[in-house]
Amino acid sequence: MNSIITVTGNLTREPELKFGDNGLARVRFGLASTRRVKERETTSYYDVIAFGKTAENVHASLAKGAAAIISGRLEEGCCCNH
Repeated sequence: MNSIITVTGNLTREPELKFGDNGLARVRFGLASTRRVKERETTSYYDVIAFGKTAENVHASLAKGAAAIISGRLEEGCCCNH
């Protein structure tokens, strides 16, 4: 099932920029989002992939620990090799 979600969190690792054979940029990084309810905290971890100009902008402007708001399609259990 594909869903559009928005997640607020912090990068858990440096964005890794690569270019495909077709020249399309791809960046991968981790995002941790912590939810607080009363005195309990729950942290969710996401592997994020962005393409094209967005990938280049992420690589140029974000680093490990940076706060980010990510909006995109959620693919659970994806072993994406794009």
